[in-house]
Amino acid sequence: MGFLLLFRSDLYTNRISVLGKIDDNLKQRIENVLNQGNNADILSTHIGYSASSLGKSEQYSLEKSRLWSLASDIYKYTGYDMRDLEARDGSFFTKEGEDIIEKVAEGVRNATKGNTQAEQRAALGSVKVRCEILFQKKRYL
Repeated sequence: MGFLLLFRSDLYTNRISVLGKIDDNLKQRIENVLNQGNNADILSTHIGYSASSLGKSEQYSLEKSRLWSLASDIYKYTGYDMRDLEARDGSFFTKEGEDIIEKVAEGVRNATKGNTQAEQRAALGSVKVRCEILFQKKRYL
């Protein structure tokens, strides 16, 4: 007997969910494996690239890719879920009023210790550029 399963990647946390008519225990075991280590990141990236290469996906677009990438970096470097941030003044702010770009910068510095300053600036610069593009198009909700 076969199962039809769908895998959904949460845009903001990069966590994989399993959808389909299967036993809850089996579903939980599959999700645990998919969310172990960097499995969710690899699967999410694969889903995005596959959808974009087909060119006919209703779920994938360049803007969604930028949003996914920004949300993923914010979560990766700060632990913040982008949905919990306030969008204003061209950036996102925590409930405490801290600019998330500053928090990301700190996370990038910690994650890239040993890298050159140019590499660190490039990593942070890509986050800032995605943030600016999304704000210009008002595509962050």
